[in-house]
Amino acid sequence: MKRLHPKLLEALDETGLPWDIEVGKKHNKLRVDGRLAVILSRGKPAEDANFRLIRNDIANIRRLAREIKGQK
Repeated sequence: MKRLHPKLLEALDETGLPWDIEVGKKHNKLRVDGRLAVILSRGKPAEDANFRLIRNDIANIRRLAREIKGQK
């Protein structure tokens, strides 16, 4: 499994929710509190990813965290 981008880890820590990564054949699935947040490619290292993709992933994580916290 590839390492996560530091900005992505920072966003996950900000949520305060449990998260895990499910390893698949071609993609990894990042789950926050058991719900699918982001699908990550296994092809490129995190440092090589386009930063726009990272920003979209961060936005998806924060959006899901707000939704989860709103339901509790």
